[in-house]
Amino acid sequence: MWKVVQLSTRISLSFRRYQNLALRKKIPGFEIVRLETEVSFKINDQWSKPETAIIDTGAHISVIPFSIWKVISVEHIGSHTLEGIVHKKECMVPVDIGKIKCVLLDRKGNETRDLDVISFLAPTDDIPIVLGYRDLLTEFKICLGYKKNIAYLED
Repeated sequence: MWKVVQLSTRISLSFRRYQNLALRKKIPGFEIVRLETEVSFKINDQWSKPETAIIDTGAHISVIPFSIWKVISVEHIGSHTLEGIVHKKECMVPVDIGKIKCVLLDRKGNETRDLDVISFLAPTDDIPIVLGYRDLLTEFKICLGYKKNIAYLED
């Protein structure tokens, strides 16, 4: 009898390192590190060109900038207010909530299955694409080895 084996999909991630001069003066050798991947969004019957997105394990939901969500297929759900680490009125951003379709991909040609992701839809492009925990990290195992420069998502 044959056993059907489900092959996993592995998406390579990358670490982007950059300097913050003010912090570097206070903490010698300090660098900021972001975990990134490529993402394509569903536009009618096709996919957008890949965009770089930050994977944020501390974000409870994904955030999509205005110029992207205005052209992709979105199922609008409602409105909300995006709050950051500082809970002050002047730090809050009004957002729409929507369900989008996307795929994650890497430079090796690997691609995830289609994902339905609940996201905050930002009213500005001053916010990067942030892929948060809900509907993304709840679906994949994430493996990180910063010292060995290894990072990937696995289905």
